Amino acid sequence: RYSFPYPFSDGCRWRKCRFCGLYCTRRYRASDPDRLLQQLSMLKRKFGCVSFFNIGAELAADDAARIGHALKKKKLRIRWQSMARADRGWTEPLCRRLKKQGFEYVMFGIESLSDPILDLMGKGISAQEQIDALAAACKTGLQPAVSLIFDFPGEKLRDLEITLEAIEPYLDDLSSLTLLRFHLDRTSVMAANETRYAIETENRIFRSVYRDDIFQIRYQDLRRDRHHLSRALQLFDRWIYSINLKRSILFTRDVQSVQLGFDLDFFFEGCHPSKDRMDEYFTLDAILNRRYILNRRLIRSIPGEGKNAGYYHKYRFQGIGAGTVQAQIIRDLDRGLTVAEAIARAEISHWKKTDTYLSLIQMINGLDLLRVLLPDNPNQKPAP
Repeated sequence: RYSFPYPFSDGCRWRKCRFCGLYCTRRYRASDPDRLLQQLSMLKRKFGCVSFFNIGAELAADDAARIGHALKKKKLRIRWQSMARADRGWTEPLCRRLKKQGFEYVMFGIESLSDPILDLMGKGISAQEQIDALAAACKTGLQPAVSLIFDFPGEKLRDLEITLEAIEPYLDDLSSLTLLRFHLDRTSVMAANETRYAIETENRIFRSVYRDDIFQIRYQDLRRDRHHLSRALQLFDRWIYSINLKRSILFTRDVQSVQLGFDLDFFFEGCHPSKDRMDEYFTLDAILNRRYILNRRLIRSIPGEGKNAGYYHKYRFQGIGAGTVQAQIIRDLDRGLTVAEAIARAEISHWKKTDTYLSLIQMINGLDLLRVLLPDNPNQKPAP
């Protein structure tokens, strides 16, 4: 049920993005399809692997086509996924063929859909070309995962609005959307040309949430309004809440990234054998109207692993404090109030306290995930 990481390719064909350190790596190389299939066949036969994720930086569209053709010719039935550059090679006919050849979803590093920002980044591709590739993948059911970058040096709030407006028509067909705050790669062209990009680097490593500390360095954008980041996050909050009302969604949010998950299969694969009626389980309306007993003792005993330990354990009263809003809401849910009633009783308004409101919804999403993943318990039955 898990996707096995395997290199279908290596490097990036473009290698000219000014913010990325891949420009100094070796040139793009794709695996020979026949040899690749021999290796995948062995992994399937020996270990039962049926799902593979390409861990190369990207897979060019024509190489994906060759691999798909080889899979069809050899009649090897597997599922596979890859990162890719959203360029004009990803056409609707190609995406449709790949879908039939076991290609499940593609991860597009779109970064921005504002042409001025794409020019600053050196992406070498227009917003419309990326939208065309995204539309082709969505229309053919490839369920693309998309990553965007915000707080890029020189970015204005209007650039961010343009990107969010452009991506919104495709949300129904995405598996996930990740909005990452820009981190300066110490080996990038930008880091070596501070004056040109109006930035000032510091000789300190940025402690990244993804633990790629050795590549990320601190910097200051000399042209940037000091309130830009907070305004960008406020824009995100308003936008996330508006799409919450329309969509099933799981999300995490902090000052470095926002991740939106739309496809529950994408998040639950390998975690739980049954997802009956889960499509509507995480919609905002379903969460707000849900009435259940959380059973604090059971939640308090859940073990965590690695960095997830803090995520799970923060719902323990001794961790969050018995007098906090979160603790009050958990107590009210245990007394039989609906989620909406508990939040209203805490006097949290989504209009006046958007950050807190979304954080509480995220907390309850986390509690629901625990309820789904835990063994059946008479006090923990999911709502119909």
